[in-house]
Amino acid sequence: SSQAAKDIATLIESIQVDTKEAVQAMENGTTEVESGTKFVDEAGAGLKEIMERVQNSSQLITEI
Repeated sequence: SSQAAKDIATLIESIQVDTKEAVQAMENGTTEVESGTKFVDEAGAGLKEIMERVQNSSQLITEI
């Protein structure tokens, strides 16, 4: 009975460690996704600016 209690305690500790590692991995994944989203937003803004400049250049060429 005493050994069974020790085994259960060890099992619970192992589960807690694994759970903490899983939570840390999810937090790291969330950070990476947020970083990736930021880069995508910046790239989108850059492409929008390029498109606006191309349209402006096209208008200027048409006027000439």
